[in-house]
Amino acid sequence: AFFKSIEDRPFTNVTIMKMMDEADVWRYDPKKESQSKQSASNAFRRNVLEPLTDKGWITNGRSKNRWLVTPSGNAILDIFCDEEEIRSYMEIVKSMRENRMMICRSVCESMNLPFDEEQL
Repeated sequence: AFFKSIEDRPFTNVTIMKMMDEADVWRYDPKKESQSKQSASNAFRRNVLEPLTDKGWITNGRSKNRWLVTPSGNAILDIFCDEEEIRSYMEIVKSMRENRMMICRSVCESMNLPFDEEQL
């Protein structure tokens, strides 16, 4: 199956950041080279993790930099559980040239959730 459960498999900010960056789903683009990885992590938390937490798709794991997928979030986050699946997902994203909004819309539709462009 393309999606599979990753319950009880916490993942770090950096892991998700790298995978989403490689898949062109989210990118941290510092304006100055002096901007640190810490500010990348803060931007990632603010722009990606907090909205996903607000939607109830992920929840804090045992430490503040680890996150667990909730049952309602499996559709969007299970793609990060397996290296081979990550690669096929990235190929799909690249071949379709999907942008973040289109991906979010299709995920919302697959989960029967309302899609609000203004929330992005």
